[in-house]
Amino acid sequence: MTARVDSAPADSQAEAFKRLYPDQYYRRFLSQNTRPDGRSLTQTRPASVVLGVITSADSSALIKIGNTTVIAGVKLEVLMPKDPPDQGCLQVNVELTTLCSPEMRDNRPTEVPSFLTQQVDAAVRGSSAWQPQALCIQAGRAAWAVYLDLYVLCADGVLLDACVLAAMAALNALRLAPVDVTDAGNVVAAGNDAMTDGTSHPQQPYALSKQGTPLTLTCAVIDDRLIADPSSEEESLAATVVSTTVDGQGHVMGLQHAGGGVELSTAHLQQCITAAQDRHTDLFRVLSSAQPPDH
Repeated sequence: MTARVDSAPADSQAEAFKRLYPDQYYRRFLSQNTRPDGRSLTQTRPASVVLGVITSADSSALIKIGNTTVIAGVKLEVLMPKDPPDQGCLQVNVELTTLCSPEMRDNRPTEVPSFLTQQVDAAVRGSSAWQPQALCIQAGRAAWAVYLDLYVLCADGVLLDACVLAAMAALNALRLAPVDVTDAGNVVAAGNDAMTDGTSHPQQPYALSKQGTPLTLTCAVIDDRLIADPSSEEESLAATVVSTTVDGQGHVMGLQHAGGGVELSTAHLQQCITAAQDRHTDLFRVLSSAQPPDH
């Protein structure tokens, strides 16, 4: 009878060591300039964008960065503009679903949703991609209100990166219907444009500007080494975490630094900016290649 050889104990021991001594486990990889998932220190995870996943929304997108998953939906409503009278408005809301992470399953209080809401709102408003005048239907009488809701389905690090990507995917895919305001104040479908030859053609839905699309890269500093696109486990081990948002021209739009007062060196700061500019190129390529279901 042949003796059975079981290799499971070695794997079990490694898993037990990881649970008991996560810092030491991770630093064994770090000393060899690699990470437990096989990535190099500066290597980011694959990203994907799928459009039109919510049929009841005016626009929607499902994005993934590694395991981190966010779904975004946009609903439009016509409102009377306030101040200024020739602009539409934007309302952003980010929520973490109860199954996205162990912390949420334990119902622990968290300020993460409000932080993400503020940062996504600031990223959208601070970019040239956001043009509130384009949402005006008729000054002082009617304008589009854009309600952007994001739900984190799986939280495995870089939540801000994922939320900004999901927000821009949904907004870039949004199409506004051409409408008019009647003398009675009702909003109706716009009439046809007259052509020079006397014929007419129906007005087509139009998109918001895609120029200056903001995108974000988060980096972590562990043992004075910069880790790009960290997982949630890597973020928990980091002395500091930095999220850099840049636009299509590579200009820095935002820099969020969390880490208990740990100073970020000038060299690391420049590394974060350069890495964010490179990541923008990759993410924008993924964003631009995404197509709605009918394409």
